[in-house]
Amino acid sequence: MMLEQYTHGTVDRTLTAQGHCNALDSASRKSADQEAHAAARWAQAVVPILDSPRDPRTLAGWSDRIAASPGALRNWCRTVRIAPRRSLVFGRMLRAVVCNEGGRHKLENLLNVVDLRTLATLLRSAGFNGEDDFPKDADEFLNRQTLVRDPDALSEIKRALEERHRSKHHVTEARGAAAR
Repeated sequence: MMLEQYTHGTVDRTLTAQGHCNALDSASRKSADQEAHAAARWAQAVVPILDSPRDPRTLAGWSDRIAASPGALRNWCRTVRIAPRRSLVFGRMLRAVVCNEGGRHKLENLLNVVDLRTLATLLRSAGFNGEDDFPKDADEFLNRQTLVRDPDALSEIKRALEERHRSKHHVTEARGAAAR
């Protein structure tokens, strides 16, 4: 006979008439809607790189883009256990995929690199074997890249990309309605 059921922290407990406590790790039942806070904060800093008119080569350039201090960016990256520089390269490469429109542009025009050796190094650091191996869309990039492997971080990046897509779609619809 169940007397009372309550939730405390990340563990659900059910008290029985005998006073026993049955604990279930709620992580095993994690909802798809549950936010991974550190990863979400990180993703919300990375995704705006995609809309940058210029490739942000430095943490200072990235921090200017999102109106946060370089120290805050470093802290958000460390909290999710992804190095700041690695996070920046991940964002830059994701931006290149999105701006590339399925392979229509040369990568040296999307990434602010001085020479082709730097481009080759960036591609290798992300797990790609050259321009011909570069992904054609964001899903392919997220599945094949080697810069970020944390499942929570990748999940929050996907969530932020979906949110970005919805907001861009909403803005496009609003502009169309205003034009009528």
